[in-house]
Amino acid sequence: MINHQDSDIPMFTGTIDELLNHSMTIDPEMVEQKVKDNEKRMCIELLMNNFKCSPEEAEVIYNEIALEEVKQTVDTMVEEGLIEI
Repeated sequence: MINHQDSDIPMFTGTIDELLNHSMTIDPEMVEQKVKDNEKRMCIELLMNNFKCSPEEAEVIYNEIALEEVKQTVDTMVEEGLIEI
């Protein structure tokens, strides 16, 4: 395995059979967390570029957006009767 130069995610090199065998040993929760971390990093970079702000300010904006998305999801679930608050 080698690391892609722009990422801390190891890139697999080998045959298809080796890749399939390797895939069977990967922890799905670890993969999901890596995807979430990467998406968050990319969003923060985008916010920094668009708003010309610091990483700390971009993270505050990111967290506000994430909280609003959760609120909208919960509101929809309440309206549909799936949950009660």
